[in-house]
Amino acid sequence: MNTQKTVLLAILNWGLGHATRCIPIIEKLLANGHQVVIASDGLALMLLKREFANLKFVELPAYNIWYPQKGSMFLSMLWQTPRLLKTIEQSHQLIEKIVVDYKVDCIISDNRYGCYSTKVYSVFLTHQVNIPLPNGFGIFKPLVDKRNFKYINQYNELWIPDVDGHLLSGALSFKNKHCKIPNFFVGSLSRMKKTAVETTNFTLVILSGPEPQRSIFEQKIINQTKFFKGEVLLVRGNDIDLKRTIPDNLKIIDLADTLTINKLLLKAKHIICRAGYSSIMDLVALNRTAFIVPTPGQTEQELLARRLSTQKLFLSFPQTLFNLNKAVKQLNHFQPKAFENLSNQSERLLEEALKTIV
Repeated sequence: MNTQKTVLLAILNWGLGHATRCIPIIEKLLANGHQVVIASDGLALMLLKREFANLKFVELPAYNIWYPQKGSMFLSMLWQTPRLLKTIEQSHQLIEKIVVDYKVDCIISDNRYGCYSTKVYSVFLTHQVNIPLPNGFGIFKPLVDKRNFKYINQYNELWIPDVDGHLLSGALSFKNKHCKIPNFFVGSLSRMKKTAVETTNFTLVILSGPEPQRSIFEQKIINQTKFFKGEVLLVRGNDIDLKRTIPDNLKIIDLADTLTINKLLLKAKHIICRAGYSSIMDLVALNRTAFIVPTPGQTEQELLARRLSTQKLFLSFPQTLFNLNKAVKQLNHFQPKAFENLSNQSERLLEEALKTIV
């Protein structure tokens, strides 16, 4: 067995998906006797502190990415770019200090640009090797790719959370000509564990992602539950007080830990959630389908939702057209194709990847 190493995980706080998909990496490192330091911010940091209370944590500068209520997300991101570039530089300076202060041996960065060190081996984790752009903005693709890999190529390796054949991520993870570092599949990363649980007749809705779209979708769910004949359990993905009256058939959980989410995903008759990549990996790990609703303006989720619904693995509808009654009715009659069990392959790929760095 390798000698004990200290591994720093730097994790993007953009929804909770980046944090949750790092949980199996953290668990594997701890099981193999290594020390783990976690660096993040916001709700992602809060969730990981709840999951791993005994670990060491460092707060990184926040990106504070905001979504427009209307208009182009791409133009909004361009507007925010100067501030984001400053945050990336601040993060890099802090990471170099953390490496010294905590005697870090290697870094795994989940989509946190700038979180590498010239002193230790650094890995970048992402399924978006190719960042999709909205219709009408394709002319900017070469520039976006070049800028993206200007940052990624500062790492020693690129890890892709998928299996051979790009089974889940599709074209998002196809090789990019700008990539100058070795890249590897590390398996479908999910914190979920499949167990025998009896299904109960309720609809589970899991919200996540940046504001204001998380709250907009939350309000739509609450309003439509009033006219829904059945029990709904809403996991808000937010700890801010909900200052409004809720219908009698709606139960609320603000933030749920891994064991709770795992149990709910197995027990629920129907599932409605975002089309985030980490949510998809969790559902696949449990052999569950769902009605996936992409965050408006998040082109990556829109692409994933179209691809997976075309393959008849999930159902999907845009948020603006979403109707709770219609979604549950469609799920009642939906017979999805099943993914083969990916757990063994994913376990092997992650083990092999970790052995190369610790």
